[in-house]
Amino acid sequence: MVSLLMFVVTGIVRSPHFGSRVVSVLDGPTVSTAPIKGSGGLIGVDRAVACASRAGLGGPLRITMATSHGRPYTVAERTVRWPIRADEVTVDPYTGRIADRVRFADTPLVSKVLKLGVLAHSGRLFGPVNQAVELLRMLGTVPLIGFGYRMWWQRGPRRGPPARRAILRTIPWPGRLVVLGSVSAVRRLLPAFGISLALFVVVEAAVNWAKEAPA
Repeated sequence: MVSLLMFVVTGIVRSPHFGSRVVSVLDGPTVSTAPIKGSGGLIGVDRAVACASRAGLGGPLRITMATSHGRPYTVAERTVRWPIRADEVTVDPYTGRIADRVRFADTPLVSKVLKLGVLAHSGRLFGPVNQAVELLRMLGTVPLIGFGYRMWWQRGPRRGPPARRAILRTIPWPGRLVVLGSVSAVRRLLPAFGISLALFVVVEAAVNWAKEAPA
């Protein structure tokens, strides 16, 4: 259960809508890319990478070019396997000096945990072992869903009285507002889930209306 919960949380974090909001809050400090005054020609990408390497960066690197006058080069570590290296520096485009630096160790703890969780979710953090574990989890989740539906079907009142409808109308207004507010929040944070939930409600209401309509 804990494993599935972590799988769901790390998957939601990388979703286009909810994930972008979470990442923007938890990313922590970023390097400054403000223009740097200087004269002469640019040092070039190779020298910028060499300067970043002398500053301790290593492994796969992502380089952002100095696209406008005075903008520094940005060099960031992008390892996806343990141990994680995710430091980032900006390099003076004229002198090669390290203008700013952000260490992965300085990012918020929650951000670190989510980053590691996402890499584990995608099967990259520990290589083939990680991928094997994710495969086993997937193979275990599929029958778990099937058994859940089977239990629901076996215990459902197929021959008994129909389930009570419109239960929302029987609870006080404060309770209704809480339910509607929760559904609205889910719809905004997880649009795909919210849309599918709304479609389910509409289809169910249409089916119930058709059953109750006079012939």
